[in-house]
Amino acid sequence: MPRRRALITGVTGQDGSYLAEFLLAKGYEVHGIIRRSSSFNTQRVEHIFQDPHELDRRLVLHYGDLTDASVINQLMKKIHPDEVYNLGAQSHVRVSYDIPEYTADVVGLGALRLLDAIRESGIKTRFYQASCYDDHTRVLTTQGLKTYQDVRAGDLVFTVNTTNNQLEVKPVKRVIISPYRGGMMRLKSRRFDLLVTPNHQLLLHGTSGLFYSPAGDLQIPDKEQFYSRKSSVKFPNPIWRGKRSASTHLSQVAPCELPCNATKNLINEIETNDLFWLVGLYVGDGYCSPDKRSWRSGPKSQFIALRNSRGHFVAQRVVEVVTYPSHNLYFAIPATDKSRQRLILWLEKYGMEYHVAQQWVRCSSYPLAHFLRTCGTSSKGKHIPPWMLTYDREHLQALFEGLIGSDGHLRKNQKTYTYTTVSRTLLSQVVELSVKLGLRCSTSRKPGKDILFIKGQRILHASEAYVAHISNNHHKRPITLYPSHIRSVPYAGVVWCLEVEDNHNFLVERDGQYAFCGNSSEMFGRAAEVPQRETTPFRPCSPYAAAKVFAHWTTVDYRQSYGIFACNGILFNHESPRRGPTFVTRKITMGLANILAKRQRKLYLGNLDAKRDWGYAKEYVEAMWLMLQQDQPDDYVVATGETHSVREFLEEAFSSQGLEWRDYVEIDPRYYRPNEVDLLLGDASKARQRLGWAPKTTFQGLVRLMVEADIALAQSTPAGEPTLAETR
Repeated sequence: MPRRRALITGVTGQDGSYLAEFLLAKGYEVHGIIRRSSSFNTQRVEHIFQDPHELDRRLVLHYGDLTDASVINQLMKKIHPDEVYNLGAQSHVRVSYDIPEYTADVVGLGALRLLDAIRESGIKTRFYQASCYDDHTRVLTTQGLKTYQDVRAGDLVFTVNTTNNQLEVKPVKRVIISPYRGGMMRLKSRRFDLLVTPNHQLLLHGTSGLFYSPAGDLQIPDKEQFYSRKSSVKFPNPIWRGKRSASTHLSQVAPCELPCNATKNLINEIETNDLFWLVGLYVGDGYCSPDKRSWRSGPKSQFIALRNSRGHFVAQRVVEVVTYPSHNLYFAIPATDKSRQRLILWLEKYGMEYHVAQQWVRCSSYPLAHFLRTCGTSSKGKHIPPWMLTYDREHLQALFEGLIGSDGHLRKNQKTYTYTTVSRTLLSQVVELSVKLGLRCSTSRKPGKDILFIKGQRILHASEAYVAHISNNHHKRPITLYPSHIRSVPYAGVVWCLEVEDNHNFLVERDGQYAFCGNSSEMFGRAAEVPQRETTPFRPCSPYAAAKVFAHWTTVDYRQSYGIFACNGILFNHESPRRGPTFVTRKITMGLANILAKRQRKLYLGNLDAKRDWGYAKEYVEAMWLMLQQDQPDDYVVATGETHSVREFLEEAFSSQGLEWRDYVEIDPRYYRPNEVDLLLGDASKARQRLGWAPKTTFQGLVRLMVEADIALAQSTPAGEPTLAETR
């Protein structure tokens, strides 16, 4: 029986060398592609290398490059492999920011060149693509707008109770995500924008009440009108019922101890509507002056003691620096603004002293200043305290009037308000406020400019701003759905949904338009959620990861389009003593070995809080092989199902040698990535069930294995000669 023949790109790397060993042990003839270089880089395969003059060679190395399509085509026709493993890559994430174009060329287009070579050659081979981890629709939570990647179980979303049409706040039970290719339903007008699957359950409102209908086959009740120019089908506009209170005590919502210099305007009880209006005004145009700092030379008894024997005062040292909390509140409301007179009436109502100038109104009250500080002190940090948004419409209307009276504007048509802010959090809260008041709201973004002219004034370095467009005639003109608003469009990407407690709908945003829409969790079949599985959508956070995503979907496309037996292996971080010395795990173990050998004093690292699912690379190559032995091609996650931080890796490595890592490790900001992935955790259930694969080496075992190997390497290196880690 002829030997099976395998072609491996990246054969001299960590994974390639382990895979070559594994396949040789299985009786394969292994062909590897190496790049031509003036120096040899074959250390990892030297122990299995065979001289080219041997007659029965089972390991053959060929010069080639994934950036050269002609060579790839030639090798494919020459070798005629039964299996192809694409492990060649510029796989260092941090370096991919320095050489993004090269990374995309090798990692992304390299996979395309291999697949196209297989297609053109016509050979029946099986292809393995190693991979790592869009959509415009977001969900509004009590914490702001979130993408499907950011929302988590337990997050609170806004949903409609279909039995009484009331707005409720409910927790997310789970996040459901799946890849999708096919037709989607686009519902779009000037007032809404949705892109959903055909079987997505739309939540609609008619003359007879709320009802659900599939987006791809609208089932409109007989009583409703749904024609090209007349329709009674609308999107929901639920009713909000919150808490009510005649007055609010500042000492309850913002407790504080009065400082010694707080002697006047000690206001505590305020009518709730008045307080809410003032908060709206402060969030837009208010400012708390900073605390005062001054030198104090001590108490009177100490001051008297500083006389000499003749009774003269002697030189005295400053004893301490004292901070005096500020009581001053400024409202940047010019004399021509209508809100100024209402603010003055407010201050007079509560007997507060105030001062006015052409551009501002100032008052002083420590309890009030302390409370308003909880609403933020900087323009980008301004927000509405969350507890205020739980109140009834009457109180929220006062808050809305305060907001519009500061950074808002009522257009000439007397029907539409605009509110501008530089705070993303405040923008989301304005949307929430509008929904609870039954107002239709849409949002847009104004990009920042270095120089901006407004009414003859020059503003330098204008920040990016967000604008909420709010219609106050939503009850007279609700958002109506017509047949012309619906069409089918092709789509390939990710679809997602939320399972919400009790209700089956939630408030979503797409391109600045908001609408309540039903969910459709039944459409996903083998639905996935975090931790990351095969169906988890990719969210690349580096040029390397983006190139990997391209390679992944190219593999899927060639599998579906040309019938190529092609598999994606989504391998989470896998380490070994053969790992490159610039990767953090190997950098730690080699650095530790050099410290023990007195060759290195300090180890410089970046983010220690990043968490990864680390496994043993030697075990992961078996999973690669098992994928290509199946009857049908598919994609698989390979992971341990455990996550550990870089800090934990440090602790495990150094403690194994009786050292405290904090004595040797320093943080260097140069090693931080521009866009860090905080947590990776894989679920390899599919690989366990279908491939029969499972990891054997524990995290602690992997760390100790790598430490022992690098200590042995350091001991075998003559004194004075740099180890590999020192040359990088």
